Formats: sequence, structure tokens, C-alpha cells
Amino acid sequence: MNTYTLSLDNDFTMDKPIVGCIGYFDGLHLGHQSLIKETIKQAKEKNVESCLISFSPDPWVVINHLENSKHINTVSQRLEIIKSFGIENVIFVEFTLDVAHLEPKEFINKILKRCNLKTLVCGFDFHYGYRGKGDYKSLKNDSINLFDTIEMNKVIYLKEKVSSSRIIKEINNGNVELVNNLLNYDYFIEGEVVKGRQKGRTIGFPTCNLDVDEELVIMKNGIYIGYVEYNKKHYKAMMNIGHNPTFNYIESNSIEVHILDFSEEIYGEQIKLIFKKYICDEKKYEDINELKEALTKYAKLASNQPNY
Repeated sequence: MNTYTLSLDNDFTMDKPIVGCIGYFDGLHLGHQSLIKETIKQAKEKNVESCLISFSPDPWVVINHLENSKHINTVSQRLEIIKSFGIENVIFVEFTLDVAHLEPKEFINKILKRCNLKTLVCGFDFHYGYRGKGDYKSLKNDSINLFDTIEMNKVIYLKEKVSSSRIIKEINNGNVELVNNLLNYDYFIEGEVVKGRQKGRTIGFPTCNLDVDEELVIMKNGIYIGYVEYNKKHYKAMMNIGHNPTFNYIESNSIEVHILDFSEEIYGEQIKLIFKKYICDEKKYEDINELKEALTKYAKLASNQPNY
């Protein structure tokens, strides 16, 4: 998959005709996937390559003068997912206040025209140009001599529109199985294994502490089961997000994972936590024995999962 950067300050122009879809694509959820499938279909019909057109940084951050914003995926994770869907090219439009202030026609002429589009696929709620004044109707009218346009309908799941904001809300609520259905793949976070206080190993449940990108939205505090991906292999695991209130309390949130049937030292390594099911809220147990009983029960639930 090829990646390109287009900005008002560079002279990039796509050197081959493409069919593209456009959006920020946080999460690459079911709604985004409908755009991507149509893009690949149209590209094959026109015998050209497919392309996803996104923005960097997040337009919401730039327009609202924020330092950062929470996302379902980092940019590198989005690229990994996009590639898995079969998209051949990605163009990142460098989003600045100057881009934000382009009138809709200027956005078409100074940004989209340089993408060498045969067809552009967008969502029903796509807006562009200064204060979002451009919509599908203006896009279709103003690009009529440049490229074709296709508008995709909203995707509904359980009587509600699939959207990144809806998924973030459900992540915050710990609704793992609903999140996975909305994404159409398993929600995951990645990070570096760092040293913790190593208390878990003293009771027979050694854990890996994960340091993750602050940009990522994280599941609510609690106990989860799922899998760890490390070195292209998958291991059954149970995860704890929270403060370890029983005998290892820490003020800030921690992300710890106990990997079943695993004994390697992996400090400094990158691993992926794949979430499958929420088990319960984090709680303070009366003593270590009660904690061990609970951990044994959670480990059994994790062990009973099918192989990934």
C-alpha cells in the first residue's frame, strides 16, 4: 500500500487515476467499511487503483485549537487496518487552518483536483470547506467536469447509526461485544510492556503492564478477557484496567494483562491486547486469598475461550 501527503505547501499531484473515498476514518467501522467496499468495487470496474483520502492531524483538533483528542486508533493502526481491507493507496491531506478556511469550491480545486479522481465516494454526512458549508449536493454540482461522485447511505446497527462517536461512548461504557460488532473486528490497543511492581507474580498471576499512546480511548475500568498478540502468535489472556485496590493500589490507571501459558520476559516489547468480553468491575477484596480465588475464576473464563 502506498501512502502520500498532500498539502497546500507541496506540489503533490497523484500521478495515476484513482477511485477514492474520503473522511477521517477513526475506527474504520461498519460505516467506513461500506465506503471502502464501494471504492474498491468502482476501482475494479474502472480498471484503476483504489485510494482512501484522509486528514492529518484530525480536523476537529485543528479547528477547535485543541492540543489533542482521543481516538479509537492511532494513525499507524489505521493504516494497518486499511491495508487489510485491500485499499491500494492512502493520501493524507495535511489539515491546517488554511485548509479549514478554504471555501468549498477552493477545496475541490486545491485539494481534490490534485488527487486525479475518476470517482469520489463519500458518506451521507460528509461536509467540507469553510465551516462545513460543502456537502454532497455541492460536491456533485461543483465537480461535475472533474470526477463522478457517489453518496453512501448511513449504516444502522440496533436501530442507531454506526459512528466513531457512538463507538467511543460504548468503549467508555465497557460494552466490548457491541463495540466489536460496530467495528466488525475486535477492538484492540497496543503498547510497550513496562515494569510494574511485580506483585502479581507473588500470588501466581504475573502480569505485563502496558504503556499505551495517550491518544487512545481505553475501555472503562474493569476485568476483561481476550487475547494477546505477540510475535505474530495469539495467547489467551485476562486484563485488568484500573487501580489494583486490594494490595497494589496505584493512583493512576494501569493496564495489566495476565497471559495464560506464557513465561517469556518481554519488557520493552510491543504487544496487542484484543478485547472479547467484559467480566466485571474492578473491586477491592477482603484479603489475598479472596483475590486469588477471583483471579482463578477469571483465568478459567479466559482459558475456555476458543483458540484465536
